[in-house]
Amino acid sequence: KRVALEASSHALDQQRLDAVDVNVAVFTNLTRDHLDYHGSMAAYAAAKAKLFRRTELSLAVVNGDDPLAKLMLAGCDSDVRVLATGTDEAVTLRVLDWQPHALGQQALIATPEGEKVLRLGLVGRFNLDNVLLAMAVLYGLGEPLDAIFEAAAVLSPVPGRMACYGGDNAPSVVVDYAHTPDALQSALGALRAHLGSQGKLWCLFGCGGERDTGKRAEMAKVAEQLADHVVVTDDNPRSESAEQIRQQIHAGFAGSVPVDD
Repeated sequence: KRVALEASSHALDQQRLDAVDVNVAVFTNLTRDHLDYHGSMAAYAAAKAKLFRRTELSLAVVNGDDPLAKLMLAGCDSDVRVLATGTDEAVTLRVLDWQPHALGQQALIATPEGEKVLRLGLVGRFNLDNVLLAMAVLYGLGEPLDAIFEAAAVLSPVPGRMACYGGDNAPSVVVDYAHTPDALQSALGALRAHLGSQGKLWCLFGCGGERDTGKRAEMAKVAEQLADHVVVTDDNPRSESAEQIRQQIHAGFAGSVPVDD
């Protein structure tokens, strides 16, 4: 049996995973988040990199397109096997072509066993990136590539992660956990790619209380840039004033698209 878990930067920094034997480490990407705890992106990255310095590690898998991948791998022991995914020629699973469509996506992947077509019933290019990392892990653990591609083709969305509702004669609604500027940009950018030139993209979002306040206006800028219409709502204000959070979000809008509360 195998167990997959998220090694959060908090857990790594606070040594809460020290009693867990981690055989495989995976790096997806690193964007602004948790700065209320770490204080800087450098400290955030350093906390994540601790995962790759563990002595029991046997396999490291990274997103080769992320500039911090080299930082993560710098701490690995020399006997750790390294695999990568992305668009660079040197990676293990390389994306040669990507075609989004209304209900999912298709990609042509260069593998150690030749080119293969990957079909996913998931929305968003970042879902392709994450699936490729999971596929690389399985390949590194000895699973046959053909079986890995077949398994990927029947994946379904995790609830709350680019989960699609509606469609046909009703508006299409996508629910996603995006709570950082980069995550919102990825989600809206992905939906724009799937939407094509048809229809309008509305974005409904809010920001949680007692968390990084600097990202609130940044998320507004992203929403205004990528959506045709924006609606600002509340998202667990905790002990903060919900109205004040909304005001901080509104400070990021330049007035180029309609915005409602």
